[in-house]
Parts: sequence; structure tokens; C-alpha cells
Amino acid sequence: MSEQPSNQALQIDLKIAIDALDAALAALAEALRTEAGFPSWGWRTDDPEHARAQAIQMILSTEYHDNEKPNQSRYYPALIGACPETLELAHALNDAKHQVAEAFKAMRGQRIVIDGETRELTRHALARMGRARFHFHMATRHLVICDERPSRVGFTWTVKSSRIEHTNREALIKRLIRWMEEGPAQPNDPGILHDIEQLQGLASGTPLAFKRDPIPHPRANIAWRQPDGTIVRKLRPAVLPILYLAQAGEQLPPFRPLANAPHEQSKPRKPRPGERRVGKERLLRTLPVYPYTWPGGESHSAR
Repeated sequence: MSEQPSNQALQIDLKIAIDALDAALAALAEALRTEAGFPSWGWRTDDPEHARAQAIQMILSTEYHDNEKPNQSRYYPALIGACPETLELAHALNDAKHQVAEAFKAMRGQRIVIDGETRELTRHALARMGRARFHFHMATRHLVICDERPSRVGFTWTVKSSRIEHTNREALIKRLIRWMEEGPAQPNDPGILHDIEQLQGLASGTPLAFKRDPIPHPRANIAWRQPDGTIVRKLRPAVLPILYLAQAGEQLPPFRPLANAPHEQSKPRKPRPGERRVGKERLLRTLPVYPYTWPGGESHSAR
């Protein structure tokens, strides 16, 4: 049976992986900046230079913004032309992202005791590195790279339906306390302490619903025409800018730009029957929790 790596070894592996990620990010960003004459398109801008600058900023984004929720993610759909050497750097970046994800995976569930206090090892290691705001999902999300110029690209939205879960006061309090003890929240987080106090003020058995609103995800339908005339299509996420093989001075491939986000469109989505029983007033700051009415007005404790 192989010996498990020590906490110190796991922390060293994570630092090495993050340092390699930072180096790969810097190398790709510098290459993209030098290709100002290459075709670029970005969501909600007609300026190619601005689109490329925004795309680089998005690729480099690996830390949480102020007041950003732990599970919140950002997106910037874009189509950025690049030379073969730059695409090689993009592949190297994806390899570095994979190594960071593997380092996190190796630390999953590990704990460390500091001054008598048990802490999550990953969170402790990031704090020691000065990377307490490290955004795992943004940092490890792979770039979509097209090593051949697409024949056409169509951007669209995929919307995951809303999810409603019945819950109770006690379960929510335990969840919020665990967030402060194990992450991703900081100990004695003011928002979480406020929500715990709010929950403690509710009567036991108060019907509550945990509701995640529909989550839109930008995607790209990418097509390549083959030498025999057939078309190969692949649907790829467009959360990060898409890099493709291009030459300086040429036009973008034919593409359909992304429409406004679903919540910005004029025709609102009709609520489903279960959603109609969820109250409109959100109760907590840190979790999407709402009052809930059972069919027939029954209370949770009466069921």
C-alpha cells in the first residue's frame, strides 16, 4: 500500500501548480497582446482592440471579486484569432489548469490543525500563498481552442432550469456554520452571521425553499467544412473566449453574435407551478432562500 503524501507535500504540489499556471497565463496574455492585428470579436463591443483586451483580462481572471458569491462565475463570450505559436501557449495553459485541478483533488477532504483549530488544508495553503481569493472554477476552466479555422460559429444561450428544494431552519444553520469552518467563507463572516441570526428568529417548522434561479450559459456551435464538403459541428462552452487559428489582417469567420442574456430579453419566462408557491422576498443574504407555501396552504410541520 503506497504511503499517502503529507500535508506539507500536498501544499508544495499546489504551490508549484499555481506558479506554473501563473507563468502560463502570463505567456499567453503577452502573445495575445502582440497580435493586435489579428481578428477579434467580443460580446457587446464593435471594437476589435477592446474585445481582445477584454478577452485577455477574462483569461487572466483567477480570483474572486469583492462581494462575489462562492459559486458565482463570470463569462465573456469572444472569438479571438491567433497564430499557431500562440495556440500552442493556449494548450500549455490548459495543461497547467489541469495540474492545478489535480493538486486540489489530492487535497480534497484533508484537514490541518493550527493553534488548536482545525482548518481545511486547501484554504490554509491558499492563505499562506497570499491567494485566499483564488477562484477554483475560473482558474481551472479550460479554454476552447480551434487549431483549424472554423467555417462558421454561432453563439447561443443554454439555460438550466431553476431548482427548488424544500429545506428547514436547522439544515440551513448547519450549512452556514460549515461554510465558515471549512470554507469558502471566512470565519465570522458578517453576512453569514446575519443570516444565522435571521434563521434563529424563525419558528421551528417554518416552510422554506432553496431556489436557484435559471442559470444561463453561453455556448458556441462551431462548424468546420471538410475537404469532401461535409460539415463537422461541435457545441462548446463559450464562458471564456474561444481562440482559433488565424492570420493577421484577415476577417473573422462568419458568425452569429450572442443575443442579450435571457433575463434581459423582453419576453419573460413563465413560472412553473412549483415556483408559484415560492415567496418573492428573499430571506437571506448568502443563500437564495425564500418562504414557501405548501399546496392548500399547509405548513411544513403539518405534512
